[in-house]
Order: sequence, then structure tokens, then C-alpha cells
Amino acid sequence: MVCKKGPDNKAADALSRQQHQDHITAISVSRPKWLEIIVEAYQQDPVMKQLLAELYVTGSNDKGFSLHEGLIKYKGKIWLGNHKEAHQAIFAALHDSGLGGHSGMAATYNKLELSLLGLG
Repeated sequence: MVCKKGPDNKAADALSRQQHQDHITAISVSRPKWLEIIVEAYQQDPVMKQLLAELYVTGSNDKGFSLHEGLIKYKGKIWLGNHKEAHQAIFAALHDSGLGGHSGMAATYNKLELSLLGLG
């Protein structure tokens, strides 16, 4: 093995002397359909709509609600309110996923309630 210094080592030179960019030019984000259903559900319920408006201004309130990337959270868990379609979408997504594993209704509900979301 022969050690090549500086300008004689073309391969190492090409890798080590690249200019690094300090910014990202584009990011692509994918959101699950059930997240879209939850956000749409907020607009269909007057109480949720009012809470959402409050949280846009304050970020959080003394009742434990906060706003994160358009989602209302209660004590750190996604808040679904009473919107049945949102509950069904979440349940189906978890049940059909590898995490849910078609465990049955009771087991899937317990996983959902305890580990992922605050259900209405």
C-alpha cells in the first residue's frame, strides 16, 4: 500500500473537498389518511373548531390541550373528540397494521387507548 498525499490522492481529494450545503432545498412529507380525517373532523364539530381557534392563538391551555402540527393533543395524546369517523379510521389503521396485527377488537382498542391516542 502506498500513501498518496494531497493533490496526488485524487479519490480522497474529490470526497473530502466537496463544499457542504447548510440548507435543505426540498422535503417531501407523507401523512397517513387517518391524520387528515382527524383534522377534517375538527372543522365539523363547533366545540372542536372553537378549541382549535383558541389553540392557534395560545398554543396550549390550562385544561391540558395543546396544538402540534394542526393536531389537538390532550396531555400529549392526539385528541379525537366525539367524531365517529375519526375513531373508526384510527381503529382500522391500527388493526390493519403490523403493530395491531389483527389482534381482535378489544386488544386493538386497548393498544390504541393506552399507547397512542386520547380517545374522546
